[in-house]
Amino acid sequence: MSTEFRPLIEVLRELKALALKKASGFLFIVTEENHSCIIRLNAGQIEEVVFRMLRNDEAVQRLTMVNAAKARFQADPGAGMGKPSLLSDDSRQWLMGGFEQDL
Repeated sequence: MSTEFRPLIEVLRELKALALKKASGFLFIVTEENHSCIIRLNAGQIEEVVFRMLRNDEAVQRLTMVNAAKARFQADPGAGMGKPSLLSDDSRQWLMGGFEQDL
């Protein structure tokens, strides 16, 4: 994990790059306020977001309020095995590039 906080838009661009590479694993994010977020990817698909005791769409809505964060990716080829995604298409689209207009 980088020791420097970066604007959230840079962290989300890193997430988008991981998705485009069809990565599987977990992106761990820590905000300036010391809140944690975990994003689960399976073969490039964002399958789950957990942030401050919130899950999926509610977690993404709260994540939009973050200014800066740092992130670390942990590869795990079995990250999504048998677990269906409960993330809405709107949330998935925001995480995959819609943030560019909002942040």
